[in-house]
Amino acid sequence: MRHLILPLMLLVLNFGQSLVAQTWDELTEEQKIMKVKSFMEDNQRYMKETLGLTEDQISDVESVNVCFLNNLDIIGTYGGSDAERKKYAKSSVKARQKQLEAIMGSEKFEKFQTYVGAKLQKAIAEMK
Repeated sequence: MRHLILPLMLLVLNFGQSLVAQTWDELTEEQKIMKVKSFMEDNQRYMKETLGLTEDQISDVESVNVCFLNNLDIIGTYGGSDAERKKYAKSSVKARQKQLEAIMGSEKFEKFQTYVGAKLQKAIAEMK
């Protein structure tokens, strides 16, 4: 489980601050996990309520994300130089995007990308 949480935490490093204006590095492991869970729950709610994805589609999205995080963990451990790890990570991101687009369809995938991008931009702005 820890191998999955670490890459996910790195992905949402800029996700936001705690209620007491702490930076990500200042949060406890429990606070980080709670923020990640909240982020994931919001995304699942959006996929279900706004995009109208089925439970099977949401489950498939979760499976793709778990696989993606495992790939990032492997890349981080065995990827070689920073340049090689970056190259492998970019390839993994592209593959994940193609898989999510296949599950959601192009239109819903674009809406989801816009939604997540806006959430991350808001979190970054709150950190400044």
